[in-house]
Amino acid sequence: MSTGYRARRLRTNPVEVLILLSVTAIFGNSIYTLFYDPFYNRSLIGLPAQSPASSPIAAKILPGTPSNRAPASAAAIQSPFTSLEVNCDKPLEAQTTASKVRLTGALCGMSSEAENAGPAKLSVNSESSKFSATVFTDSSTGKFSTEYIPLAQGRNVIHLSFDYSDGKSIKQEIVLQNQTL
Repeated sequence: MSTGYRARRLRTNPVEVLILLSVTAIFGNSIYTLFYDPFYNRSLIGLPAQSPASSPIAAKILPGTPSNRAPASAAAIQSPFTSLEVNCDKPLEAQTTASKVRLTGALCGMSSEAENAGPAKLSVNSESSKFSATVFTDSSTGKFSTEYIPLAQGRNVIHLSFDYSDGKSIKQEIVLQNQTL
């Protein structure tokens, strides 16, 4: 008198089948794009890079495209920042298109006995923008560097002052002509 166990047949839900087919189609499209799309960066997965203009697909999309393409404005891009090396021997006069400048150079006027001490005070002031820059000194190498100093349009005068503990003071003037576009 046993009632027999009837195995239930597995039935597929049509919504689940549609979801599975959609995921499979998206995955298949990704694999196809990975190998055949000319605009995909193939070097990310270790394949040799293929320029978009040299691929057969791109030739259909972009007819007459030369293979030696480059951005048109790459040469015209100029940095708003520049760095200038200050020489102790002669005053610096320069022209720039940058809006900010960093000054670097040797600590002027260091004598051999005060070589490790460096200047007691080093100040850099911009007369044009009324900016007093922070100065970073490295007494072991005898060099200094400033933060970026904002430049005004036209003539900019920057005063450097090296004041040593023995009373010696060296002053230098830097003139920058800013020709910002």
